[in-house]
Amino acid sequence: MAFVRKYLLTSCFTLALLAACSNEPVAEPSSAAEISQFTRPGFASVNSWLIETGDRVVLIDAQRVMSAGKEVVTAIRQTGKPLEGIILTHPHPDHFGGLAAIVEAFPEAAVYASAETTEVMKTDSNGYQAATREAVPNDSPEMFAVPTKVFNDGDILQFGSLELVVDEIGQGESETMTMLYAPKENALFVSDLVANKMTGFLLEGRSGAWLDQLERVLASYNDSEPTIFPGHGAKGSFDALLSGQKAWLEDIRRLVADKLQDDILSDAEVSEIENELDALYPDYPIVAEIPPLASLNIRAVAAELGEEKNRSSR
Repeated sequence: MAFVRKYLLTSCFTLALLAACSNEPVAEPSSAAEISQFTRPGFASVNSWLIETGDRVVLIDAQRVMSAGKEVVTAIRQTGKPLEGIILTHPHPDHFGGLAAIVEAFPEAAVYASAETTEVMKTDSNGYQAATREAVPNDSPEMFAVPTKVFNDGDILQFGSLELVVDEIGQGESETMTMLYAPKENALFVSDLVANKMTGFLLEGRSGAWLDQLERVLASYNDSEPTIFPGHGAKGSFDALLSGQKAWLEDIRRLVADKLQDDILSDAEVSEIENELDALYPDYPIVAEIPPLASLNIRAVAAELGEEKNRSSR
């Protein structure tokens, strides 16, 4: 995060210096890439982002299931350009369940991820790959594909004219999360830091850490205000998407806390909170193929708030 902020400030300083030393105005860097969204419509949709430069394609995230991965293959082939790299943002299978189909179609494309994401994917330490196979046995790979190249926070991934700065933001919605910043395009791929107008995934009990992430990102990218490309939902403006995600998290924590006076939530109270959230955020589809996600989120937040209370009283 600190590296990215330094990168942004250095770029702004360089432009200002060039302007001061020249009689001609310095133009902003031109956009070097075309960014398109692949999302299978319907229940629990998830994004893959295709970044197309003059001579190649880079893919961010790889869909939930094999059949969706094959649809991504078709979309890439329609560009007429080779796939140079696949970047995975975190170890939730809805973002890599289709990877095996893509790797089979483009065996020369390297698969990039952080060391933390790579380790979880190789070991299935969170158990999600096993759960995915059980839920969709006919649309899961026999063996989930894994990253072939590891990057670190602050690394700059270069794909021809496309430059992506790695920004590791740690635990939140997932046990680890990678963002990618494209400075020429002023585009920030935030993965599941944002689920735009969707019901997010809180079952890992880190809504507080997720809010901390949002605060840090809002502060770090405030000067450039990049366009946000989320893990779920449509792209949008910096302040609208990050502030909207922050409000949703704050509201669910507030509604749960209001009814958690006795440290226990009854089924009736869970239903009341669901209804209150529906009133605040109508027609928010779920991000995961878990029909009772809303009620499970509420119970997970209740457990998290209880643990926070216990820690503060020690």
